[in-house]
Amino acid sequence: MSDLNRIVVAGAGTGKTYTLVQAYLESLKKYKPFEILAITFTQKAAAEMRARVISKVQESGLSARGLLSAPICTFHALCAQIVGDDFGEFTLHSPADDDQLCLKIAEEAILEALEAREHEVGPLVARFQVFSLAEALVALLQDIREAGQEPADIYHGEEAEPRFDDYLEAISKAYDSFQKSSGLSPSAQEKLVAFGEAFSKLHACARHDEVAISSAFRDLRASLIGRFGNDEHRGRLVDSVVALGSFLCAIFTAPDARVLRDLLIGYAHKLDAYKQDNRCFGFGDLLVMAKKILSTQQSRFKCILVDEYQDTSPIQEQLVQLLSRETELFVVGDPKQSIYGFRGADASVFDRVVGKRESLTLSRRSQGAIIDLVNLVAHASMPGFNQTEALEALHEHQGQAGAIWKADWASSLKQLIDSKHFKPQEIVILVRRIKSAAPMVRELLALGVPARIYGGEGFYACQEICDIAAALFVLIAPEHPLARLTLLRSPLLNLPDSALLDWQQPLPQLFDDLRACLGKSSVAELIDRLLLEGNYAQAMAQEPDADQRLANVFKLRMHLVDVIEDYEAKIRDLWEKLDSQPKESLAEPLDGQEDSVVIMTMHQSKGLEFQAVVLADLASTQPSDSDFMAFDPDLGLAVSHKNRALALCAPQSSEEKKRFPAPIDAVRQKARAKSEAELPRLLYVALTRAKQAVYIVDLDESDRGLCLMRLLKQARAHDPERFEQLMPAS
Repeated sequence: MSDLNRIVVAGAGTGKTYTLVQAYLESLKKYKPFEILAITFTQKAAAEMRARVISKVQESGLSARGLLSAPICTFHALCAQIVGDDFGEFTLHSPADDDQLCLKIAEEAILEALEAREHEVGPLVARFQVFSLAEALVALLQDIREAGQEPADIYHGEEAEPRFDDYLEAISKAYDSFQKSSGLSPSAQEKLVAFGEAFSKLHACARHDEVAISSAFRDLRASLIGRFGNDEHRGRLVDSVVALGSFLCAIFTAPDARVLRDLLIGYAHKLDAYKQDNRCFGFGDLLVMAKKILSTQQSRFKCILVDEYQDTSPIQEQLVQLLSRETELFVVGDPKQSIYGFRGADASVFDRVVGKRESLTLSRRSQGAIIDLVNLVAHASMPGFNQTEALEALHEHQGQAGAIWKADWASSLKQLIDSKHFKPQEIVILVRRIKSAAPMVRELLALGVPARIYGGEGFYACQEICDIAAALFVLIAPEHPLARLTLLRSPLLNLPDSALLDWQQPLPQLFDDLRACLGKSSVAELIDRLLLEGNYAQAMAQEPDADQRLANVFKLRMHLVDVIEDYEAKIRDLWEKLDSQPKESLAEPLDGQEDSVVIMTMHQSKGLEFQAVVLADLASTQPSDSDFMAFDPDLGLAVSHKNRALALCAPQSSEEKKRFPAPIDAVRQKARAKSEAELPRLLYVALTRAKQAVYIVDLDESDRGLCLMRLLKQARAHDPERFEQLMPAS
């Protein structure tokens, strides 16, 4: 029913949610609530949409019966319902618990393969160790399934050993051409003789002997060092040699890729069997299982609406296709705001859906100068951006969009608050990396500006969590030196450094009392007593970020509120997490403590809006990809050549890797290119969060690669006069 499909491209602040609600209301004129499926990306968005729909229906004097239970939900909630209807009751693991289970089963799969001498897995284990290999299996399977594939379906390396002679022939032709070129100096002739000897040595190597070939290849490359002879002829010869090296990497890592695929197949089978038998699943499993179920069933819905369509991953796109085979489809979103490529989202998803297209460009959020700045930056940084995609301003132009702040940015922000331009809670600082937020908070707190981090990772690295974890661990392991030392240094005991030499000194009576309560009181109740009787709450109250610290402790308490009988396992698990530090967001501050500047990542800000936006951490670049195994939906699996003789054959410079990539280089380059293509969209999202003003923190840091600051400099160079008018330097 593609002729009934609607595709709405809604620019930032143009009324996407309103349009989605209106589309839902139109569908209600034709279908019952249970026949309409609306998919959102967050539970908050689902709740907001449901509330708006009910409100509009009630305003029109109609009954809202059926809308409270209507399927307005996230992808995962929908899939949980589909799986539950087909499979029955099951337990849904948290991401941290699911990762722990996956890692355990991956290690078992590797050890079983080793014991059975299957897949020639020994060399992989020897190079990367069991734990690192298990981590790679877990991550790869998640990526493969997010891409809508299964391990058995993926491409797994090059098979073309007969092509070895083709590369040797190319080198031979380039060598002969170089030798016959005119004007060769005696030193150039000597170089070519040395090259010929090294080439003969390589030619004589057994094709399967990686060590011999790698050694000979090293000598071949060494003979080409320096400038000699005609540049064009030498360049062709160097290129032919580098191309051979890349091919050798492909040939000799192909068996590793095949072993890796077989390991993934075995791990996936073992993991799926365990989860099926124990009726426990992770969030990613729900999508995979729902896809299998829907592929054999007809959709029970007559209309499908999808919010933020640009953020759908391949498997989510497949789910939408299965659900909408015989139904109306309405999708809304903005390809210019597609910023979730790290989990498979692709802005081109809009190009693959067929139907009537329309665009919304009138921004109801931002004042005119901000819209001008957004369009200027988009024109300069987004490939293919044209006037039809430019935003229009509904609100009047206020002269400037904001200003550029230098090293005294914190003082400038304080002045903004002191002058009553904005309240602290009306200001957000957006950063690319959450790890840059902590020093910014400290700088603001030192000036008396209330500030906090929104949902930043690093929960298990917080000092208050370490202190409480150490206190609990000492209850079950009284002689553990690190736990006791951590406890002695904490505000729970408040000892001077001189007293820390005797880490075995007696602890207060409170700890004997708490130990006696183990297995009788919940661990959360023990934390309560540490806070009150141990005066830890009072000690935290003296800190400038007391609200955040206390909220973190209460979040930990909620994790342990029902833990009584299995207290020892949970306390040990908490203590071990201080080492592994799984990703866990900081707690939201308690009610009544929201009057502060918030720092969050640009990704976290998507869907939100603020009176004033401060963009910081703009010179940071994407970290180097050092994964020793990688996957791409088109290129398949690739295994690194690092730490083996083959590394001598690999392309060395960035230019060589770009022109003649080894398999691992090709996958990394494609991932990096996708990430860099996303940068202009990330900047677009960050700028369009602002309603009244945008401030840019420019610390004059050098550009070490493509970054957001470089994109802003491109915009300034694109129209210097206009940029200066909109964003003058303070």
